[in-house]
Amino acid sequence: MLSGQGVCNPPDDSEWSVLAHVGEHDEGGHFVEVDGRTDSICLVLRDQESWPVLSFITPTEARLLAHTLLEAVGPE
Repeated sequence: MLSGQGVCNPPDDSEWSVLAHVGEHDEGGHFVEVDGRTDSICLVLRDQESWPVLSFITPTEARLLAHTLLEAVGPE
């Protein structure tokens, strides 16, 4: 559900997954868990009641996201 500011707060049971997008074919593509380097990364946000939200990012965008997240949490 969207807030008055247009922010969507996912349900508490939501989970993030990081998958590698492998190839294209008539049905759209195949996803596998990342176990090394990949050229196409898919971030997936899932909950029990809604369709998943898929976000495709490049390795450069993934590095920037990782850097930004680490800055946000600060040192251990």
